[in-house]
Amino acid sequence: MHSKQIRSWLRLFLAMVLLITGAIPAGLFNSKAAAADEPLTVAQALAMESKDSSATVEGYVVGTFSNGPSVNLNSPFTLDTNFAIADSPEETNISKMMPVQVPTSAPRSIFGLQSNPSLYKSKVRINSASLETYFTVNGIKTTSSTTFQLIGETPETKVANVTANPSSGTVPAGTKVTLATTTVGAAVYYKQNDDTDYLPYTVPITVNDATYIETYAAKDGLENSDVTNFDYTIVDNTPISISSARNQSENTPVTVQGIVTYREESGGMANLYIQDENAGIVVRGTDSTVEPGDRIEAYGPLTIYNGLLQIEKDKAGFPGGYIKILDKNQEIPAPITLTSKDFMPAEGGGKGAGGIFEGMLVEVNEVTVTRSSSSTFYATDADGAEITIYAKNSPTALEAGKTYEKVTGVMTYHTSYGLELIPRTAADVVENLLSVTASAPSGGIVKGLTVTLSSPTAGAEIYYTVDGTEPTQTSTLYSGPITVDEDTVVKAIAVSGGNTSDVYSFAYTVLQELDNLRIHDIQGASHKSLYDGLAVQNVEGIVTHVVNASSFYMQEIPGKEDDDVKTSEGILIYKSSHGMAVGNKVSISGQVKEYATATTELATTEIVATAITLEGENQTLPEPVILGKNGRMIPTVIDSDQFGEFNPEVDAIDFYESLEGMRVQLDQATIIGPYSSEPGLAVVVDNGENNPLRTPAGGVILTGDGAEPFESSLNPQRLFINKKPSQAVKTGDKLADSVQGVMTYANGNYKVAPEGNLPAIISSDLKQATTVIE
Repeated sequence: MHSKQIRSWLRLFLAMVLLITGAIPAGLFNSKAAAADEPLTVAQALAMESKDSSATVEGYVVGTFSNGPSVNLNSPFTLDTNFAIADSPEETNISKMMPVQVPTSAPRSIFGLQSNPSLYKSKVRINSASLETYFTVNGIKTTSSTTFQLIGETPETKVANVTANPSSGTVPAGTKVTLATTTVGAAVYYKQNDDTDYLPYTVPITVNDATYIETYAAKDGLENSDVTNFDYTIVDNTPISISSARNQSENTPVTVQGIVTYREESGGMANLYIQDENAGIVVRGTDSTVEPGDRIEAYGPLTIYNGLLQIEKDKAGFPGGYIKILDKNQEIPAPITLTSKDFMPAEGGGKGAGGIFEGMLVEVNEVTVTRSSSSTFYATDADGAEITIYAKNSPTALEAGKTYEKVTGVMTYHTSYGLELIPRTAADVVENLLSVTASAPSGGIVKGLTVTLSSPTAGAEIYYTVDGTEPTQTSTLYSGPITVDEDTVVKAIAVSGGNTSDVYSFAYTVLQELDNLRIHDIQGASHKSLYDGLAVQNVEGIVTHVVNASSFYMQEIPGKEDDDVKTSEGILIYKSSHGMAVGNKVSISGQVKEYATATTELATTEIVATAITLEGENQTLPEPVILGKNGRMIPTVIDSDQFGEFNPEVDAIDFYESLEGMRVQLDQATIIGPYSSEPGLAVVVDNGENNPLRTPAGGVILTGDGAEPFESSLNPQRLFINKKPSQAVKTGDKLADSVQGVMTYANGNYKVAPEGNLPAIISSDLKQATTVIE
C-alpha cells in the first residue's frame, strides 16, 4: 500500500474512533506514530535560518548531550533530561546532531535514556518543538504544546512486549524485579511459578528463591503483547573473607563484610574503604548513608580502576548489587604499622609487597616530609625509601622539612603514582606522639553520637574536662566514649612516664539532623561548614548557574531563606554528568566538602552529590543581592582579625563568603582596567561612603589604610567579572546595564559568573594625551 493511502486510511480510522468513543485523552497516541505530515530531518532543522520557531523534527536517538558541548554515545546513560538525535542511528559527528530537551511530561520513563535504555537508536518525532539554542548549539526545546512519539513503519496495532529489570539471571535473595512496557496506557499482567491466574502488576516483585515470571501487557484497541518469560535463580552470596575476595578474578561477583574505615566521594559515588580481620578493599557505589564505623555487607563484581581493586555495586549490566548496613558505630580497626619499604613498587613496576595492605588502615612512624606538590607530599623514614602521602583532606597538616612521629590513613593505589597513604583528617597527622586525638574533628556532630579519645603513645592515660576548665591529673580519667548531646568543648591531656602533653581541645556543635537541611544550615555563618565530611540528604534548591558537565550552583527556594545575611543561600554541587539546567528545582543527597585547589586557596563549600532528584523545571530564579549603596555595602578592609571573627559587615573576606554561590547584581559598574583572562574584568560599583579613592580617569588608588604603616587594604571593593567583553575596554568605561550572576571563587579571587552576555560598553571621555615638541 502506498504511503498516501496509509495516511488516508489512518485518518479515517482515527475519525471513526473519535466518533465511537466521543473523546480520546490527550497524549493517548503519543507513544507510537504512523505516517503523518512530513516532519523536518535533523539536517533540515540544523540548516534553518529562522531560530526560535516551531517545527516538527524526526531523527534517531544516538546519545545524551552535556556542556562543552559533548555527546555521550555509549551506554550506560546517566540522565533523562535530554537526548541527542541525528539522521542516522550510527551517527558519531556531533555537528550533525541536535540536543533535545526532555521534560518530565514526555514522559521520561519512555523518552529518558537512563530510565529506558532501549530508546537508544530508536526513531523519534518531536512535534511542535521550539528550535532554539540549547547547549550553545542549534537545539530543540519543549513548550506546553510539544509531544514526543516513537516512530514505527506502520500504525501501532500491538502492545510492546514487557521488559524486566533486572532481566533473567542469577540474583541475590530479596532482589526486586520491575516490569514495564513502552506502550503508554497499557496494563501489565503476570503470574509466577505454578500460578494459574494472571494478576495485575502494581509493585515490584520480590525474588527470594528460584522464580519463574510469565507476563504480558494489554491495552484497549490494541492486540495484546507477546507473552514473555523471565527466569531467576538465587546466587549463593554467602559472605567470604576480604582476602579470599581479593584472590578472585576480575568481574567475579563477591559478597564481603567489613567495617568502614574511610569514606570519600568520587564521580558522584561513594568509595568505602572497608576491612575485616585480615584484609581491606574498596566498595564503590551510590549510597548516602554509610559512615565510618559502620559494619556493612557488600555484593558486586570485582573491577579494577587505575590499578585499584574494588567491588563495584552499580556496575552496568550487573543485577542485584547492594550495600547494606549490618551494625552502626563499631570500633574502627587499629592501623597496621608500615615502613617506607612497603610503599616500594615491584621490580618492573606495579604493586610491591605492600600491595597486600591496599584498602586497609595503616600508619607510618617518624617520617620526614622532603617535598610536596599541591596536596601530595613525599616523605621518608629510617628505611630510606619514599612514602607518597596524598593529603587531599588535610593539605595544611603537613609541611615540607618537618618530621612527624605518626601519620595514619588508608592505603590506596593508582597506576600513575603507586601505593599512597590518604590521611582521613588532619587528626591523622601527628607531630608529637604524646598527644590526644579524637575520633571526630572539631566541628559539627549529630546529637547523641560519641567521641573517642586516644593517644598515639601506647599506655598513656588521658584526663579530660567538658566544663571549659584546663585538665590536670585530677580531672576525669578517660575510660570510654564521650556522648555529645549539647555543644561541648572537650579538653584533654595525655600522661605517660611522668611526662604530660600539651592541652588538646575539641569543640563540637550539636547538629539536630542530616535530612532535609536548608542550604543556609550547611553554609552557616563561617568559612567552614559544620557539616564538612557528613552525608546529608534531600537538600533542596534551584539551579542558578551551570559551571560544566560536573558542577553547578543552586540557591535556596524563594521564601525559605533564613533572613541572616551572614549565611549564604547558595552552594556548589558536584556530580559527573549531572545533566542539570538553569531553573531546575532539585533535591540533593551527598557529602558536604570544603574543597580547595591548593593550601593557599580558600575552600569552597560544596556537596559531592550521590543522588539528584529533579522536582521541577523552568522555576523562577531567586532575586539577586544588589552590591553597593542600594543593597549590601562592600567593606573597605579585607581581614581585620585574621579570621578570628566572622563579621561580613567589617571584613570583605567574610562579606564575600556570606554571598558564596548566590546570585548578585552589579549596577552601573565602572571598568577600572583592561580585561585579562585571570582574574577577569575588574570593575567597581557605587559603594557609597565605602567608595575607594579614584583617579581622574576612573581607576582606583592604593592608599596607606592597612593595619600596619605603609600597608594598604588593597581596595576589596573592586569586583571581578568572569567574562570577556565583546570589545576592548579601558579604565573609565562603563557597562550600560546591570550585570547579574553568581558569586564564585577561584585562583585567589571572588568572581561574578555573569548570566549571558555582558551589557554594551559605554566608552569614557578620556582621550590619549598628546604633546608637540618644537
